[in-house]
Amino acid sequence: MNKLNNKGQSLVMFVVILPVIIMILMMVVDIGKMVNLKSELDNINYIAISYGLDNISDDDIQDKIRKLIYKNKLGIDEVKIEIDDGEVDITLVDGIDLILLKESNILRVRSSYRGIISDEKKIIERNR
Repeated sequence: MNKLNNKGQSLVMFVVILPVIIMILMMVVDIGKMVNLKSELDNINYIAISYGLDNISDDDIQDKIRKLIYKNKLGIDEVKIEIDDGEVDITLVDGIDLILLKESNILRVRSSYRGIISDEKKIIERNR
């Protein structure tokens, strides 16, 4: 019987499959970075709205909220704060650098929350 040597074939398959595995791993890292940034922005937004609702009667509350946001995370691309009739709306937008597309800042993560005081309780919910 002839015994075939499959070492060369295995090496070729490894070389063909390796780039695919590396790209999948890089995509997983990019998605993880995106989920982490979204969670970070949501937490900052929640803290800022809670602070805004506690101090809504202050004259310069928007500036104080903005300082609180930048104290927690520098370099947020966009901060939008609206205070109207006891309601606080905050939208935070930040970009993320991808591993696969290093030169472009394609992915922008958005966190938007709204808070009101109803029956002496703070209600903070995600904006749609």
